[in-house]
Amino acid sequence: GGDPGLPLGYVVRKVIRIEDSEKWVKYAEARETIKNTRGDGYGKWAASAEPGLLTSKVVEDHAEAFAPLDHGINEMYLMHGTNIRASLSVGHNGVNLRAAGTHRGSHAGEGFYMSESITKADEYASDDRGEVGAYYDDVYAVVVLRVTMGKMNYTENFDKEAAAVSMGANAAFDSLLCDRLKAVDTFREFVVYNPDQAYAEYVILYERQYRIPDFRAPGRLGMPEDFSFQVPVYWENCYKNTAKLCSETSMCAPPNTGLCRKTQECQQFFVRKEVDVHSPTFALLQHMVNASAQQGKGGGRSTKLIRAERIEASKLWQMYVERKLEIRKQAQRKPDRRCKPIAEVDGAKESGNVLTTAIMDAPGVSDSSISVTHLELGINEVLAFHGTSKDACENILEGGFQIHDASEHRSRFGKGAYLAEDVHKSLEYCVENDGCNIVLLCRVTCGEIYYTTRNTEEDATTTAQGLSMNCTIGNPRGEGPREIVVFEKDQLYPEFVLYLQGEAQSEFRL
Repeated sequence: GGDPGLPLGYVVRKVIRIEDSEKWVKYAEARETIKNTRGDGYGKWAASAEPGLLTSKVVEDHAEAFAPLDHGINEMYLMHGTNIRASLSVGHNGVNLRAAGTHRGSHAGEGFYMSESITKADEYASDDRGEVGAYYDDVYAVVVLRVTMGKMNYTENFDKEAAAVSMGANAAFDSLLCDRLKAVDTFREFVVYNPDQAYAEYVILYERQYRIPDFRAPGRLGMPEDFSFQVPVYWENCYKNTAKLCSETSMCAPPNTGLCRKTQECQQFFVRKEVDVHSPTFALLQHMVNASAQQGKGGGRSTKLIRAERIEASKLWQMYVERKLEIRKQAQRKPDRRCKPIAEVDGAKESGNVLTTAIMDAPGVSDSSISVTHLELGINEVLAFHGTSKDACENILEGGFQIHDASEHRSRFGKGAYLAEDVHKSLEYCVENDGCNIVLLCRVTCGEIYYTTRNTEEDATTTAQGLSMNCTIGNPRGEGPREIVVFEKDQLYPEFVLYLQGEAQSEFRL
């Protein structure tokens, strides 16, 4: 009873596929152990259940998304409802039995609880309404897992005794099935007590749909492509809440160490991770450097990527997120709930997009950490280059960008932080160190854009701010190279440090 009542349906916002070789090996080993230990003499419940397992038909009909199952050991796909951060933690760190019961109780002991029904899984799901820095209001999560149930302890009622004979290395059973569907016509629940028996394959984020049309109506948060995570899903700390400050203020996440005395509960972090030169990420970074020069005004000059580091700095990132949210709210007050796209501002819908975005969006170009899918295009979020010196780079990573009064060489389009879509334009601002130039590849939230084709417009920032614009794009004589000028230091975040070898010649013309 009561409004809004139970959800009538669910609207998917985002799906994340997890491919983790280390965790898959552990799962495969646990599956093989059960197969060797139990054999086929204890039944094939998953293939013959009455009524049939709810996930079976979807799995069978979509071989492109789900690999074949071994019904002889009761292998099946099940769901685990939770909140977004916990789901990302399961995806990143694997199943954690110590978290059992933290939300709805552990009535069958310290195990991992799953369901074949999204309705049941949703009972365990929650958003972060009421939390410090709540970011995922009205968005819930379910983890889809590949599970080897093995020899199941079948019961119609949860009790500690049934759980006891299903736990431990020498248990009589490999898992527990509580058939409340048969007992009271509700749902079947499945529990494993060995975390390696469950492999998280998908994380699905969704909204609830109620019978009252306007009650938290799905879609009011924007289109699915507009959804962005509080912390990037490819970061090591993707499941943390960066809005929660640590009580160990003086010791928390000092630059270059990432250490804190309250490691287990601290939500702050600083990670500076070298990108493997043999990885797809490194190859894509080199491709982006080359392609931006070839398609831009770099004249195809060769620039070699020597090293690259990915930066995960929680405090700088949270400042960036808060600015994004502010610009998003500004955009959502418009009829189409979006900022005017950069290509339309430039007047060239087919060719006016930012080069880095076009490069990432090209066929055959993909990477887990550099992708258009990670950008919030509705507020003109892009990747852009910022040339700098070694000392300035270290200062930026520690305290963020500083917006100074326009200096002599950066006054072309007024006061702000200058970035470019063509790496060779950014190289003009570098100070060489040990034979390398340092360029930051930054996330930039452009928002509403003031566009100018004048060769110089030193009062552009003042004009743009007077029009409630968030940044300037300067395109000298309409010929480029274009520069992006943001007015606030938290409109950009330094995600990669690139160490480049190659020269750039100034193309500034009066």
